[in-house]
Amino acid sequence: MDKNVLYLTAEILGVVSGILYVWLTARANILCWPAGLLNIASYIIVFYEAKLYADMGLQGIYIVLTVYGWVVWRHGDGNVKKRKISNVPRVELLATAVAVAIIWLCVWHILHTYTDGEVTWADSFLMAASCGATWLAARKYIANWVWWIIIDTLYTPLYLYKQLYLTAALYVLFGIIAWRGYNIWRVKSAEVYI
Repeated sequence: MDKNVLYLTAEILGVVSGILYVWLTARANILCWPAGLLNIASYIIVFYEAKLYADMGLQGIYIVLTVYGWVVWRHGDGNVKKRKISNVPRVELLATAVAVAIIWLCVWHILHTYTDGEVTWADSFLMAASCGATWLAARKYIANWVWWIIIDTLYTPLYLYKQLYLTAALYVLFGIIAWRGYNIWRVKSAEVYI
């Protein structure tokens, strides 16, 4: 198979599975996690070809977080039989933000020093922030959607710059779905407490 055909096929599959993943997540449907795994596999190829190494590495982290999210949504996390949509405790939000900052700086240093990536600052920041947002989603915290709206907005120009036009369009759509997901989860969390 021609390398360009493989690359384009992976991007198209990534776009379709990504839309399905975010749409299902917004509805708090557990089937979002298998769709997420297909999205991950597709984007490993896409990001490698685009030399977005932090985003490529992020896919490996996503595998772990996706499996974690799937297990937690299905069976609970030890403390809670089944997690419900809720607000993130301030301490956990602060710990997540600190972890994101540390990951960002470490990944940036590695990419800047050892790769030929040309947008290492943005690539590493968005990779780290995406880890934090995925963690918040796996824990069913409403704040994950606010993070995703910001991240999707910042990813769009990066992907346009790297000429990943389908992926840039996908991230515009992700931002719209994230806004919808935020509103759906806010309503569902109010129903839990009534």
